[in-house]
Amino acid sequence: MAFYGLGLLIIIPVVLRVWSTELALTNQRIIAKVGLIQRNTVELRLEKVESLGIHQSVLGRIFY
Repeated sequence: MAFYGLGLLIIIPVVLRVWSTELALTNQRIIAKVGLIQRNTVELRLEKVESLGIHQSVLGRIFY
């Protein structure tokens, strides 16, 4: 039973971070917003972007 509690303590912050992350690509910039209570935002003009890489796991592809 203690392992379930430990598992929840590990996975709940990760799930909240994933659910509270917002990524947007517009015709002028890339915007990333992360955080549920405290919000961090990063904006990058497309002229500054040279390349973009995306890594997505099999479970990410299945559940998204």
